[in-house]
Amino acid sequence: MGITKSDFMRGMQCPRMLWLDRHHPEVKIIPPQIRERLNRGSAFGDRMMGIFGPYVEVREFYPGTSRPNRKEMVRKTRELLDAGTPVICEAAFMDSDGDYCAADILRRNEDGSCDLYEVKDSTEVSGQHIRDAGFQACLIRKAGLTVRRVFLIYHGKEPYDIRDVTEETDALAAWVEENLPRLRGVKEQEEEVCCATGEQCSSPYTCWYVGYCSLGEAGELEKPRCSWCSLGNPLYVQYHDTEWGAPCHDDHDLYELLILESFQAGLSWEIVLNKRENFRVAYDGFDLETVSGYGDEKIEALLNDKGIVRNRLKIRASVRNSRVFREIQTEFGTFDRYIWGFTKGETIRQEDPAVTSSPLSDEISRDLTKRGMTFVGTTIIYSYLQAIGVIDAHEKGCFRYKGGRGDVQNDSENSLGTAREERL
Repeated sequence: MGITKSDFMRGMQCPRMLWLDRHHPEVKIIPPQIRERLNRGSAFGDRMMGIFGPYVEVREFYPGTSRPNRKEMVRKTRELLDAGTPVICEAAFMDSDGDYCAADILRRNEDGSCDLYEVKDSTEVSGQHIRDAGFQACLIRKAGLTVRRVFLIYHGKEPYDIRDVTEETDALAAWVEENLPRLRGVKEQEEEVCCATGEQCSSPYTCWYVGYCSLGEAGELEKPRCSWCSLGNPLYVQYHDTEWGAPCHDDHDLYELLILESFQAGLSWEIVLNKRENFRVAYDGFDLETVSGYGDEKIEALLNDKGIVRNRLKIRASVRNSRVFREIQTEFGTFDRYIWGFTKGETIRQEDPAVTSSPLSDEISRDLTKRGMTFVGTTIIYSYLQAIGVIDAHEKGCFRYKGGRGDVQNDSENSLGTAREERL
């Protein structure tokens, strides 16, 4: 099993990261700011493709997917090189060991050699960028192509700058060759690589498995949990362990969860949960009276808040739903009395984790819609009922499955109470 450039760079930062990439990618958590950085990098790379004139971009995917077909990309690259194409973007190469890379820009010289240009969304050149380009140059040469010069394209002087790093990358060739076999072994071994958390978790880049590793060191990974609970996200684990499925009777928390659930429509709950603190700040601590009074100016401010889900329809619905929530409180005394009245205060046990709606969620959804709420379809309401403990859907085998309801409720009340104190 070969090593890609991403494999190499992550494996050199921390071998456990490489092992988890191969064996347990489901515990990966890529923070929103990292996704934004990756997207910015892709956009900058796209803009740089045409700086040397006409070019051909190698784009080969498996049918119906966005997953690159590496063998086809290598074949297409060789075809373009044989045809004398002057500039190739995303040129792909694979050596005899299966190691693989795709070069940002490959520019052909008159003697048949090529110059390699790697694009970096940065205002300066770092050692990590040089190591990255060094891997590329080494592998392309191993694949049989003569690379004469290596350059880095970065922001520098607007709109971009180019730095020759050939000498630095040439000096890394032996280092790359030495580490490739070792990293192949790390990737292929069955036993998990054990590394204590430390500086490598954040340097040169934040590792997206740091949450998983931290939980392991705290002994929290040993508890059996519901299959949906992402062990790479401590925030998600805490939510599962102390809040989800525990009966909630506090109107403030019932209100907050209802608004957050409405933002989940079309997204994953984990995305919304990761933004929960940002929502609390943006929505004035989910103060019902304050949110109910939001006008157009505040709505526009929320639409410009990158920390929350910026969807105009959902934001407007959150204000409208807040006003309806307040009307329900007036009619029933508390929203708690209203929502738990549908089951007469009883928790319903749901054994099938695949269920996403029920006659109960249908009924509540229809009633809330009739009262004027939106983004409260039966699936959203079913998820909400699970969150507040009206429906207990912890899976068999989960440490929270049946039996410990009283303890769970107490834990949840303590957790939510602390959160309320912090908001005051």
